[in-house]
Amino acid sequence: MMQSERNRNPEMALLVGSIAKEALKLMTRYFAQRAEAGEVRKEADFEVTTRVFFSALIEFFFAQHRLSPPLKRLPPKRFIKELVRLLVDGLKAR
Repeated sequence: MMQSERNRNPEMALLVGSIAKEALKLMTRYFAQRAEAGEVRKEADFEVTTRVFFSALIEFFFAQHRLSPPLKRLPPKRFIKELVRLLVDGLKAR
């Protein structure tokens, strides 16, 4: 519902966009701090990493709500745990 409302209502699009912008900024800054601490690779593109994370979350919850069945429902904790693991493993300093 929020996605269709965002497409029809410019005010909603602006609100959602400003929230997304802040979330991207905070998470990107967090990854940059972890890179400075030597915990993650400095050459990683943290803006792309952050967008992949949020895109996967949004798509997961959309699919759970609208596409089950025929898609098998996954426990949210399982999905989020594995998503974070995939991103963190990919960012680890080598």
